[in-house]
Amino acid sequence: KNDCPWVHTRGLTAAMWRTGQHRMPCYTLHIDDLGVVGHETPRDTIRMRDNVLREGYNRGNIVKSTKTSSDPASVLELCGSKIDMRGFLGLSDEKWLKFGSEIVRAYEQRNVKQTLGSLLKVAGYANYVAQHFPRTQIYITALSRFLGKVSTVARDDKRLWRQLKKQFVTVPPVLLVMLHDGFQLAKAQQVVHVRELLATMVDAVVVFSSDASGESEKHDRPPGLGGVCHMTGRTFSTSLPRDHPFRYRHINFIEAFTSLITLDSVTWNVEALRSSQGFPELIIGVITDNMVYLSSCKSFRSRPVMAAILMLVGELCKKRKLVLRFEYANTDVIPADPLSRDNWKDYKSRRAAWPSQAIPDSSEILPVRIDYWTKRILYLEKDYELRLMHTHGTSDCLSWRRFSVRPRRSSSSAETYHD
Repeated sequence: KNDCPWVHTRGLTAAMWRTGQHRMPCYTLHIDDLGVVGHETPRDTIRMRDNVLREGYNRGNIVKSTKTSSDPASVLELCGSKIDMRGFLGLSDEKWLKFGSEIVRAYEQRNVKQTLGSLLKVAGYANYVAQHFPRTQIYITALSRFLGKVSTVARDDKRLWRQLKKQFVTVPPVLLVMLHDGFQLAKAQQVVHVRELLATMVDAVVVFSSDASGESEKHDRPPGLGGVCHMTGRTFSTSLPRDHPFRYRHINFIEAFTSLITLDSVTWNVEALRSSQGFPELIIGVITDNMVYLSSCKSFRSRPVMAAILMLVGELCKKRKLVLRFEYANTDVIPADPLSRDNWKDYKSRRAAWPSQAIPDSSEILPVRIDYWTKRILYLEKDYELRLMHTHGTSDCLSWRRFSVRPRRSSSSAETYHD
């Protein structure tokens, strides 16, 4: 039981604490890192320091954590996370087992009705995993959106939630398939290096920009694609074929597709890039003028229409050990914009005036695999029913009206999330 039941509470319990009806113990938290093994510090020295500290804490009647060991360790387990002092983070064995059993159970029962309580718990477990492995978030987003209003009711209306969580609901099976696949990807990876979480654009080994222009009915021109590697000056400028399946897609999708094929091209010779910087993870700087794609890639969350591209971006990053960092550039400044319109004169002026560093002048072409990535995207969209999901929607679970429980009219949250 929580010794401080009023911490992080809302509503009545928070009001009781604020008005002084209940007093909350006041603690000062101190975390000491002397029990961590360094590369040069002898273990005996660290153990001696730890014993001295513990004796001092005992004399002052200072409460100590019962979950820490007096022996120095290179691998620590804190709050359900396993921390390797070489720079790796992961989940504890207990968490992998607990989360895995629940997610596999939900996956195996995907064709039958399940309770809202169990589904929300599984979604919570999956989101916890995605905090450690961000690239798996795209596989969880659809189910999270499906249960979004259910989660709000569980948080804001406990009385209604006690009734709703026992109700059975039919979930589109593909949502649980995606959830299971995302968890398996995270489990196969096991750990993530802190560079993936802490790297910035300054650390980028390769920087590229890409852009796309929409279809021009006036000039009878299909969407144009363009990209440039800022380190080598290699470029490409092309357009989608007239019979291409993406020709009439939204511009956000086309610009995300352009970024994907450019990323594939600039990191093709990945081993040569890796040997030049000494780290297994390559930091790649991505410059775009599309805020939708930028925000989607930063969080690996998006609506189904762009989900397949984010899945492939994550797959490419895992395969080549890439870490992406993004930067926004205005359409009037980004060097790749003229390339998407086949305007080389404008490109040369933007290339020379690029603020951080002038882009080298090169006549080499950046080869892109449009057909390959088109087939991959179409396969994922069919396999995960993403186009159907986008057309019919999978959000707003409560609006399906499959529950016998009606909202209490006195509850504002219930009126908000029910018809």
